[in-house]
Amino acid sequence: MSDSYELVKNINEEHKVYLVKNIQDGSFYVKKVLGIYNREVYEYICSHSFKSIPFIKEFWEENGKLVVIEEYISGQNIESMLDKGLVFSDQEAKAITRKLCAILKQFVSGDAFVHRDIKPSNLILKENGDLFLIDFNAAKFVDPNKNRDTVLLGTQGYAAPEQYGFYTSNVQTDIYAIGVLMKELVSGSNVLSDPYESNLKPIINKCTKFNPSDRYQDYEELLKDLNKKTVKEGNEYLPVGFRKKNLLSMIAASIWYLFIVAIGSGMKVENVDGPLLVFDRIGFIASMIATTFFAGNYLGIQEKIGIRKSWNPFTRIIVVTLLSMLIFVSSVILTLLIESIITSIIKR
Repeated sequence: MSDSYELVKNINEEHKVYLVKNIQDGSFYVKKVLGIYNREVYEYICSHSFKSIPFIKEFWEENGKLVVIEEYISGQNIESMLDKGLVFSDQEAKAITRKLCAILKQFVSGDAFVHRDIKPSNLILKENGDLFLIDFNAAKFVDPNKNRDTVLLGTQGYAAPEQYGFYTSNVQTDIYAIGVLMKELVSGSNVLSDPYESNLKPIINKCTKFNPSDRYQDYEELLKDLNKKTVKEGNEYLPVGFRKKNLLSMIAASIWYLFIVAIGSGMKVENVDGPLLVFDRIGFIASMIATTFFAGNYLGIQEKIGIRKSWNPFTRIIVVTLLSMLIFVSSVILTLLIESIITSIIKR
């Protein structure tokens, strides 16, 4: 078997992954030498026609390891895309997650098994947008009679609590990793505690609950929320500075809003008094709050008008600052314009 293939290049020497060529027909494959594996999972994959995973041509055991010859998938590894600084929009992350759920749904019927190593390096995005899931060496069949996993496998940061022995792996294990993946796609970080802004946050939070029973119970439930225009947690409508419910942020925001009201309430305009002065003061306060909300990306307004998280941070700051100034000036001009119209009507 091993004599049928010649080495073309090392893909990952550390993990024993190689590009090889079949001597007989000249076709290219990926050869993997696995020290940790579940032979039954590979037998199951070979006996079924699963879409969007590499076709396994053959495998055999050799010196206590499993040698796998599988289809070579040409495309971009999502980890390499993230390493280049790319950050995906919410819509792009949702599209990738939908495709991943469609792949994983294939494994939950009959003798269900879970992948247990969902992460960017195991996802390949082809030029036509197709997504492929690779590397099944950590996969295992679901055993409802077990209370916890006995063999702890997975990648730190993506592995669910049950992969550390708290519960037994099931569908919710892969759903947890999907939540971490989505968080990394939209923010560039897989650390759940790192701050970020995304309309997907409610979905991510539910995917990554500590207790599996608190997560989405199946892919259909997860897809239902992914297909909604918005999923709300309840605090996204709070003013800028209050959404994260951080005490220092809320104190600072409160001082800022009180400052705006104080300045606006005491504002004087030459040759303007009475109701018109009240109108000007309200207009100034509204202009300042509108500017604050835009600068604070209220309800993801910046992404909605085309300002991407993937932009260079300096460029994004400059653009947001200029647009914030434009919003303030435009709001003030609009207030003055309305005031002049009201004045002209009164004088008639």
